[in-house]
Amino acid sequence: MKNRDKKEKNVKETREKYLKLKKEIDTHNKLYYDENNPKISDEKYDKIWRELKNLEINFPFLKNKESPIQKVGYKPNKNFSKIEHTYPMLSLENALNLDEIKKYIEKTLRYLNIKNQFIELTAEPKIDGLSISLKYKNGEFISGATRGDGQIGEDVTSSLKTIKDIPKNIPDLKKINLFEIRGEIYMNKEDFLNLNKKREKNGESLFANPRNAASGSLRQLNKDIVKERKLKFFAYTYGEISENISFKSQSDFLNKIKDFGFPTNNYLQICNNFNDVENFYNKIEKNRSNLKYDIDGIVYKINDINIQKRLGLVGRAPRWAVARKFPAEKAETKINKITIQVGRTGILTPVAELDPVFVGGVKVSRVSLHNQDEIDRKDIRVGDTIKLQRAGDVIPQVISVEKNKRIKNSQKFLIPSLCPCCNSKTLRKKNEVAIKCTGGLKKCEDQQLGSLEYFVSRDAFNIEGLGGKNLKKFWKEGFIKYPYEIFYLNKYKNDIINKDGFGEKSYLNLINSINEKKTIPLEKFIYSLGIPQIGQRTSNLLSKHFKNFDSWFESIKELSNNNSKTHDQYINIDGIGPDVVDDIKIFFDKEKIEIVNKLKNALNKINEYKSIKTNSKLSEKIIVFTGTLEKMSRNEAKSKAEEMGAKVTNSVSNNTDYLIAGKDSGSKEKKARELNVKILNEKEWIKFLV
Repeated sequence: MKNRDKKEKNVKETREKYLKLKKEIDTHNKLYYDENNPKISDEKYDKIWRELKNLEINFPFLKNKESPIQKVGYKPNKNFSKIEHTYPMLSLENALNLDEIKKYIEKTLRYLNIKNQFIELTAEPKIDGLSISLKYKNGEFISGATRGDGQIGEDVTSSLKTIKDIPKNIPDLKKINLFEIRGEIYMNKEDFLNLNKKREKNGESLFANPRNAASGSLRQLNKDIVKERKLKFFAYTYGEISENISFKSQSDFLNKIKDFGFPTNNYLQICNNFNDVENFYNKIEKNRSNLKYDIDGIVYKINDINIQKRLGLVGRAPRWAVARKFPAEKAETKINKITIQVGRTGILTPVAELDPVFVGGVKVSRVSLHNQDEIDRKDIRVGDTIKLQRAGDVIPQVISVEKNKRIKNSQKFLIPSLCPCCNSKTLRKKNEVAIKCTGGLKKCEDQQLGSLEYFVSRDAFNIEGLGGKNLKKFWKEGFIKYPYEIFYLNKYKNDIINKDGFGEKSYLNLINSINEKKTIPLEKFIYSLGIPQIGQRTSNLLSKHFKNFDSWFESIKELSNNNSKTHDQYINIDGIGPDVVDDIKIFFDKEKIEIVNKLKNALNKINEYKSIKTNSKLSEKIIVFTGTLEKMSRNEAKSKAEEMGAKVTNSVSNNTDYLIAGKDSGSKEKKARELNVKILNEKEWIKFLV
């Protein structure tokens, strides 16, 4: 009886452990694939995944069709229309070291009943990007999809059409009815850093690494945004091909598609023995920091295509390929001091000043500690010896503290209760990690300068000759404190002309550049103010809704005075949520409203939003979408409506012209019927677009 009870207890504990690991994997898959916001390193993820897999091997009764081990990626996002893969898009099995590569070869040879000691492999860097499938019909690019869950992916065709690396027409494939190429969308490290700098200026969240930036960018619905983010593509295999095209080997395939215009990785090598395998791995790992793009390992594939076909698939992976991951690049160094940076929005960011150290070929002397919670979690102190790594081969981050090397009497670090710039009190709001200076623009010089730099930046007023050093000079002299004072710089003509690096000509060029910007579109004006969460897209939405400055500015004053009707009006703008509205309301205190009013008076004209000129039947119509659409995603449907001049809102009212109702439309459809609003189902909507 005791043995049976013990056995039942062990089974129960094993099942609980399995379910806990399964939940962890599911959570991290969603964060990585769907939200582009991973919370753990690849190493930690692989460790959890292997532990789960070993449990399934040792306790087969645990395994079922819901097992993450049997799945690939994550289910497609509901905001996108879907594309089903004719052949599944699979993941790869991982090998940790050369011994595991040897075991993989031995296992493959046994499967094939071949007694040779080696089988020819191709080796190429494993790009850390987003897997993609491209389909061509008679040489014309017709559709592209993400991997999704391996069976069904997200339709991102319109975004892919903006990527220069992807050929749109291939004459050599005109006689081929269907030709599918698979590869990786990625972003160069330099473009990634520039994107994050821009997002930081906009008060937007930063991407963790180039892979997440590429994924987040590709899933943008605004094609102009996708285009400006400079995504790139590498092809590495094929999917469905309607006619028989002879590829003898993986290397032969890559050479042929290169002739078709597809970019392939130049670092391809044929491996004929284990020395080749190890030497290539070491060579690429040594030089990975010098590559323009991010990689996380090496992919080895059986070179012979016929053997690939014989090997087929097992579970979620092909038998004919294996990936060997690189370890994260780490280094050890010492924190000399922790300084506080005050951003334009008043957020205090702790920064560790380090003994300079090289990590992956890059010299690192400073690292952000992010916030007080991060410092407390890792118990980071001045004088500590830390382990450092470059996340995604780009952003340095503290992994851990070597507490056995900690100096005696070290003190816990606390972000100060007074701003180091203006001595104003700092404040941390409930449920927020950020600690902010309460001094505002009037008191805090760091916020002043940060706001001015943002105001003159390229995507805002874009005033040439007033960036960097010149702006700081004028600010230090007291010529400029607030943005509107830029437009009165001519008061200081004599002072400016007599400065080093300036003369009559330089002064006139600067004033002419400033005067040229005295007329500006409403959307750029709103963007230039640096409101948290209000980037270019949201500035455009607000401009489109309010049409002109007076209407928008009046709404701002009403919002600041807690006008509930105005609050509801903002919430009803499609694409703007409650958090954004709260940030707008908080931003516009009396001081900011006064600044905006003076700025408006300093300009010649703030141009009204230019509506799309169209004679379509949707022009100026107010449309609401509800329920699930099957033929196209809700976001695509909204984009098409806006392209035809419609105004898309979130809620049904007497002003609504059409409700587009998909499956499970619920309360909005009920309200539309009560108000006698015209309701179209998806089929009727698609006909309406023609």
